[in-house]
Amino acid sequence: LAQSFAYPLFVAFIWLLIDDWHRPRLRWWFVAFLPALALWGNLHGTALVAAALFAGYALARAARHVRARHWRQGGAYAAVGGVGALAPFANPYGFSVLDYYGSVFGHATIRGFSLEWTPPGLGNPYSVGFFLFAALVIGAVAYALGRGFRPSPVAVVLTTVFLLLASQAVRNQAWF
Repeated sequence: LAQSFAYPLFVAFIWLLIDDWHRPRLRWWFVAFLPALALWGNLHGTALVAAALFAGYALARAARHVRARHWRQGGAYAAVGGVGALAPFANPYGFSVLDYYGSVFGHATIRGFSLEWTPPGLGNPYSVGFFLFAALVIGAVAYALGRGFRPSPVAVVLTTVFLLLASQAVRNQAWF
């Protein structure tokens, strides 16, 4: 149920990063996503992935601006990225929430008895759609590259990260 509230935030997050990549400078809506990351941190564990991607993206944009000698823009992106990395910890548990996530992700009993925590497999009927979709995505990208289309680097990184996460547990397939 909690992830139902995270889905709209996920869509907004993907849109934000892809849109921002084509902007020449930091926009207010990029900064305005920080409270959404904090809210997300109180709703679902995927906020940690989003915060890491947000911070990594912001640092990549900061480096891009610094290389172009746009010091102020580079510093602004770096600062927003740093705050974004901390945003999911704006919850009643603070950083101790990492202990909870560690106990859930590393729990052998959960992996042993809950299908959604197991890696996808060809013998798993819930994974057939994932494998078909992954094949379609890879095929579409190969076709587009063959036709000369160059995808956004942000879209490539995000797709790759979520494909790798989906290959680790059935429950992550929805994010891919």
